Amino acid sequence: MINPKDIYRDVTQGIKNFWFYRKVIWNDRWYDHYFFLEMQEKKLENMSINWKHSHYVDFEAEQVTIDRALELTRKLKEDNYLENAMGFMDVKYGELELNEDDSDATSLFLRGGKEPSPEEEEDWLKAHKQMGRDKQLDRKELFELIEKNYERWWD
Repeated sequence: MINPKDIYRDVTQGIKNFWFYRKVIWNDRWYDHYFFLEMQEKKLENMSINWKHSHYVDFEAEQVTIDRALELTRKLKEDNYLENAMGFMDVKYGELELNEDDSDATSLFLRGGKEPSPEEEEDWLKAHKQMGRDKQLDRKELFELIEKNYERWWD
């Protein structure tokens, strides 16, 4: 038998969900991993907000895990890994000017119209490798957290 209270609750929750996810749903594009991270961020944000009202023992530990997954998702979405990896270059060489017309990633920057020195190109490659490592570590940690914990993230 259909319970009118259940119908009311489900419709109300559906409207709240639609409102909460409306921007993410509207902007979603199937072809870009960024939007996957947008959706995941919104879901984890919703879980984090509501987890604070959980009713089971030791929910605080799960809250920490959800918040860490949310932090890693945001970090991957913001994708500042190259800028972070290149920080030492700004100190060593000064602020870089991007040469957007150049398709060669090893000489993407110019300083006063000069081509980069071999040392600058070597540092550029090191920064790119560091960026890849940092991003991979965060991605690995995030998906391991989800794999180990997502079935426990329910109230």
